[in-house]
Amino acid sequence: MIKRKYFIYFCTIIIICCSFYIFFNTRGVQNNIMRATSLLNLSDGTILEGDHELIKSAASVIEQSSTINYSHKFLITSEIEQKLKLSEDEYFTYFMHPKEVRKVELDFVIDSLDNAGAVTLVALQGDKHADIRLSSDNEWHASLRIPYEKNATSKYHLTVSWDPEGDNNLLLLPIQKGVNYNGSYPALVRILISNTPININDNQIAQQNNIDNSLLNNTSYFPNPTWYDINDNLVTYKFANNRYIPNSKPYKLVLDPTPYDTKMDMIVVDDTGNVVSVTNSIEIRKNVKTKLSFKPEVVDEYVEDSSIRRFIILMNNSGTEQIADLMALVKKGKPFPTTFTNVIEF
Repeated sequence: MIKRKYFIYFCTIIIICCSFYIFFNTRGVQNNIMRATSLLNLSDGTILEGDHELIKSAASVIEQSSTINYSHKFLITSEIEQKLKLSEDEYFTYFMHPKEVRKVELDFVIDSLDNAGAVTLVALQGDKHADIRLSSDNEWHASLRIPYEKNATSKYHLTVSWDPEGDNNLLLLPIQKGVNYNGSYPALVRILISNTPININDNQIAQQNNIDNSLLNNTSYFPNPTWYDINDNLVTYKFANNRYIPNSKPYKLVLDPTPYDTKMDMIVVDDTGNVVSVTNSIEIRKNVKTKLSFKPEVVDEYVEDSSIRRFIILMNNSGTEQIADLMALVKKGKPFPTTFTNVIEF
């Protein structure tokens, strides 16, 4: 029970041969307004007293915890926090947001044992860009560059723009230098925000209880992505200028086969906060590799322009489906949750 509780906790916090040729379409144009990233100062935040409680908390649920020297989290006011009961002692946390309020306020806490550094923060509401600002600032920005202190815990009070009629997923992507965003690093934070109370019915739970147990030994829990070049060779990387650089151009993204069917969305976003493209409802068939190919001219442009970092977000179970997934785990004996949110860099 304890291990499962930690697994559910971890999934909700971090809450992870068909071929598709993905054409970058005009849906990304709506957010294609290039604005400079706002650079915050250490004085814009506060330095918290204490002895790295955030890192200790992360270390308590992650193997090889001695290697953890950085951790961050987002805190939304408990006044709008709601808990949906999964079992006698397990809950899913979401937030009930007033329909008339067009912003979400939160604290961004960064805990570091290393030297001082900075994180670029990008926010999305579903597959659309969301402006962000320091709460004490009146000007909205496409993204924020947020510094953190050496061997300390830093906290910033931020405000994200919010459309009450829009998607109920708040996505927060903190981008760090020197991190390999290869699809396995838990980069993206997904927070469920609703205008009304959430209720999950038996049909929703049954739809999520979709794992083919006969395939468990030959497939992956999640469709983990891997880059291949134009000749179908695995893309390798070198570490230079504090980032991972591909040794060959990544033209094809291959996803591991899973023991279940699902549909996922793909969002391409850059570190300036610009949503480049969106492709919805990509079908993933059980026991089959999914291959996503990109236009060569688009890849050429991305790889050659190293001034901007671009990321692919792959996610399924939008909205309340992620809750039904966990309820199938608790109530129906589902072997593991199948909600995923992967981030891989171009």
